Amino acid sequence: MNIESNIRKIFAYILTNRRHFIVLVSIYFLMQPDVTQKTLGYAMALGQIVGFILEVPSGYISDTMGHKKALILAKRSMLINSSCFILASFYESYIWFFIASAFLSISFSFVSGTLSAFTHETLISIGKDKEYSSIFSKIKGKVSLIQTWTFLLFPMIAQYEFMIPFYIGFFADIIWLLIAYSLVKPNNHTAIKERKSIITIAKELQWIGFYPLALFFSLIWSFFMWLTTFREPFLLSIGYSTFLVGTVASWSRLLRWAMSYATWRIKEKSNLKQLMLLDIVIFGSYFILAGVITNTYIIWIILAVGLGYRYVRGPIVSQYIMESLPDPRYKATALSLKAQLWGILSIITPIIAGYLFQQNIYFGKYRDGLVIWWITLLLLLVGSLIYSTKIWLLTPKKQ
Repeated sequence: MNIESNIRKIFAYILTNRRHFIVLVSIYFLMQPDVTQKTLGYAMALGQIVGFILEVPSGYISDTMGHKKALILAKRSMLINSSCFILASFYESYIWFFIASAFLSISFSFVSGTLSAFTHETLISIGKDKEYSSIFSKIKGKVSLIQTWTFLLFPMIAQYEFMIPFYIGFFADIIWLLIAYSLVKPNNHTAIKERKSIITIAKELQWIGFYPLALFFSLIWSFFMWLTTFREPFLLSIGYSTFLVGTVASWSRLLRWAMSYATWRIKEKSNLKQLMLLDIVIFGSYFILAGVITNTYIIWIILAVGLGYRYVRGPIVSQYIMESLPDPRYKATALSLKAQLWGILSIITPIIAGYLFQQNIYFGKYRDGLVIWWITLLLLLVGSLIYSTKIWLLTPKKQ
């Protein structure tokens, strides 16, 4: 079978792995008997714990047993996730949601580094590995375009029959699991027989200065992601209607799709150090402008563009990392280590953000929280950037 068919299948994989019914899950959960918001929090916490524990081991297992097998395992876990929601409609119990949360995290853990590694190996096989960030961004952009409409359509469908979106997700998982078995293994990747330990791999990554680099991008991701937790109350505090608040997330996905076609220009025109500087400028502008501008429509544009760019530049970072590894057989492991660092920061940053924004709410200065948030991030980014300039990973390769 033609290995180029993997590109279409990767698109289908990402599309079906997105939980398009996610906006309905908390509502569905709270419909179960003896369930409170506290129970919902416990279910989410279980998923976070499972994901945190499995993040690095899943990448290592993927590299050693083969990326295709790992992707099949991930999709099986996702099928169990969607099955739990169906079973909950027949056997009402909040236990199904705890199981669903755990298997969702298992699936995401195996996908996080594996899908990028598998895509990169596929493109190497067809001589297009230099186009990885462009191709992968376009795939994710198309998925985001579709998700824009599913986020609008699924709640409308649920008004007539609440379970239909969950059945759609369930059957989509079944279909793609069958397709997953037809993925073509790249010629340049096989299961590793003579294995290195995770500790050995981690030390090798330390020698090339991987960790300050991972810290830089993880800081941006964690600060930005947890700021979105406070995005809705911030927009409401400056006079947005509930409808306009919802359009920010929806339009940001449209922008992801549009901006994905410019990804190759960013990769072509900049090295990694320049990309890091660009991130400081773009995300700095995001926080500062959102904190000082009073025009609500301009703020809407700033938030939507910031969300779009955050996702578009992700594949560029992954490509730089995968091309610079001392042992390219462990791509999924390296990307999982980066994701694990982000996981640690994602535990710390919401606590700081919650305290910071709460204090500013008391004084009626929600905007001040954005400015303080950016200054804190700026100091951390500059520190990690200065340290990163000393490593060969940022030094242009000799031709």
